[in-house]
Amino acid sequence: YSVYISMIYVCTTFMLKSKMESKEPFRLRKSLALWNIALSIFSMTGTYFMLPELLDAIFNHSFYHSVCISSIAEQSKYWMFMFALSKVIELGDTLFIILRKQKLIFLHWFHHVLAFIYTWYSCSQNISLGKWFVAMNFLIHSVMYFYYALKILQYRIPRTISMTITTLQIVQMILGFFVSYYAFSCTLRGIYCEIPKSTATLGFLIYITFFFMFAQFFINSYLPNWRDKV
Repeated sequence: YSVYISMIYVCTTFMLKSKMESKEPFRLRKSLALWNIALSIFSMTGTYFMLPELLDAIFNHSFYHSVCISSIAEQSKYWMFMFALSKVIELGDTLFIILRKQKLIFLHWFHHVLAFIYTWYSCSQNISLGKWFVAMNFLIHSVMYFYYALKILQYRIPRTISMTITTLQIVQMILGFFVSYYAFSCTLRGIYCEIPKSTATLGFLIYITFFFMFAQFFINSYLPNWRDKV
């Protein structure tokens, strides 16, 4: 279903973008602010329930346990399910970009599609890496959507804040890449790990792809002079 929804999303996105070329942009300032605040609060709530379990698995058990043993707590399973559903809701971010006639970059819609499909694919298996992926994403989105809300409300925010958020996203990709590789290496060596080898491999490839895309975005957005020299 995630593949079908993604296909509809991509087709609708570019059809609507084409339709908007001859129209005036909508302001939607208050609606977008409420949208971002709602997603930030949702992500904060998810962080509140998911981050403690991840930290408990790492510090009270072991790093191996946090990567290779799936969550059995009903509360965590519920928030993993809610996280998967939120990936459908987050597709609405693109609607605001198109209706306000802002620049729609490849990273935006491609990241939404790939993250959505992989989230549904992996959550359906209750993979052991779920606690890592969900907790990290909830935490980053708590900050990111709150920043977007303040920005659309025209608060003056230092440029370093947006740089920090992008840096956190890159760190998330590095950690996602690392734990996926660790899980993959465990399955390769025959060490018990509650994640299919194919899912670990896919996660490894997706996170390394996202890393390069977000790193390129960071360079293009904040280090243009350095980019030109390179």
